[in-house]
Amino acid sequence: MRERPEKPEGPPAFPLRLPKKIGGIFGSFDLWVENLSEGRFSVLLLSPLIIFLIAIIGIPIARTIWLSLHQYLPARPWMEYKFIGLVNYVSLLRDPAFMKSLIHSFYFTVLNIILMLLLAIPAALLVSREFRGRIAVRTILLLPWAVPIAVAGTTFKFMYNGEYGVINYLLKSIGIIKEYVPWLMSYDHVFDWMYSSTAMNAIISAAVWRTLPFSILMILAALESIPPDYYKMAKVNGANSWQIFRHVTFPLILPGITIVVLWRAITAMRIYGIIDSMTAGGPGRITETLQILTIRTFFVSRDLGKGTAMAVMTMLFTLVFIIFYLALLQYVQRKRR
Repeated sequence: MRERPEKPEGPPAFPLRLPKKIGGIFGSFDLWVENLSEGRFSVLLLSPLIIFLIAIIGIPIARTIWLSLHQYLPARPWMEYKFIGLVNYVSLLRDPAFMKSLIHSFYFTVLNIILMLLLAIPAALLVSREFRGRIAVRTILLLPWAVPIAVAGTTFKFMYNGEYGVINYLLKSIGIIKEYVPWLMSYDHVFDWMYSSTAMNAIISAAVWRTLPFSILMILAALESIPPDYYKMAKVNGANSWQIFRHVTFPLILPGITIVVLWRAITAMRIYGIIDSMTAGGPGRITETLQILTIRTFFVSRDLGKGTAMAVMTMLFTLVFIIFYLALLQYVQRKRR
């Protein structure tokens, strides 16, 4: 029988070369690829995806920015569509309603993130341990994430009702309050320099309840990826529970926490559904955020130029918040080293 030639051992040479007899364009392309570094060759392979993302993300953003530089009011045909430059942005910075909605958005975002981390980290540490019924507890923790935003908002609206809400009933039953409190109609200020209210805090509690499961899952995934040997070595060296959490657990789950913070910052700055279903920005404008004001400008005032300028400003403020957080994170990590 005719023996089969043995296959060469080892992986094929990389990068693959075109036959030397191919000349012209293909030969030049072959030489160009050979001279590329590993990073540039990776970019070359990802170029179709990059072009696709630019087409579906970059073009709409560019179109939005361009529209924000125009006067465009379809409901007022006597006001022509024309280029006005930065007039929309200047008018927003001079608008007290816009500045108040900006403060409300930042207050909502920061307090939301703080409360979420204070609840998600202990909950993730709890469900990461072995105990009877752990699977059932993990399943129950996911239920708020499955509830639609409008349903969650309407449910909390009834719970916070000043006449028949269950929260008033429970607080009065245990003696914390003497009379029913109109939670969603309160104008009490949190700080003299910050125009917020009890109503905004009630909305934040509903938003935290709705989005807490995702934060727990992300932190839990980071906890599950920590090798058990790290904890064994820390215990051998005499570390207590707090020292283990501070020097082992927290630094290793910090990437998961960063993902949670960035995700929540992006979603909280453009929060709409739960506020609309609970207060619709009221009472007055005390719970009106940038997203609520943008939607009203678009669909009530029909000022598309100014509305797109608000959308661009929301994107920029979100970007500033993210850059500030990442810079703070790098500063803390350098201090730890």
